[in-house]
Amino acid sequence: MNNIRADIPVYQSIFESSIEAILIVDQDGFILKANPASCKLFGYITGELIGEKVEVCIPQKNRKVQKDKKSSYTRNTEPWQMVEHINLFGVKRNGSQFPLGMRLSPANIGDKQVEVVFVRDISEQEKHLRPFCETIANLPHLRSMTIERNIVRQELQNSPEFLGEHANDLEQEVAERTEVCKAILQKLIDTN
Repeated sequence: MNNIRADIPVYQSIFESSIEAILIVDQDGFILKANPASCKLFGYITGELIGEKVEVCIPQKNRKVQKDKKSSYTRNTEPWQMVEHINLFGVKRNGSQFPLGMRLSPANIGDKQVEVVFVRDISEQEKHLRPFCETIANLPHLRSMTIERNIVRQELQNSPEFLGEHANDLEQEVAERTEVCKAILQKLIDTN
């Protein structure tokens, strides 16, 4: 059987050398431990985050989202991964913000219930995903445009008179806009 006390230096070494930011947060939201990677990520000197509320790492506008997610998380017993697309951001000491991904895992340290918070900057992933997200966001618009286009095509095929009416409407609209442009141009000329 392993001696847990003998393993403490191993665990401490893993915590200190991890390239992933790790925060240990108590039930009241105070940071009990912050590894060097978390201090670097949030722009603090080693030890400065200890004793601070975890909200110091989250922009004001995201604090309610984080609190709501934390409440739903604490009702579950499984470790929870925050999904990046909910737009959670971290805030550095200098006030700059960055998109982050977060995993929370419950743990017991002695007789205290704590959360181990694993945080990572997902700026690079966001850059690569942004074009896909924009395309997905435009899908309903593209779909409605395609439907409208098909309806117009069917109407044109079924009714040649419709094409003539449509052309007349467009010509009238162009004539009206031309008159407006002429009036604006004349005002500009008169002003100069």
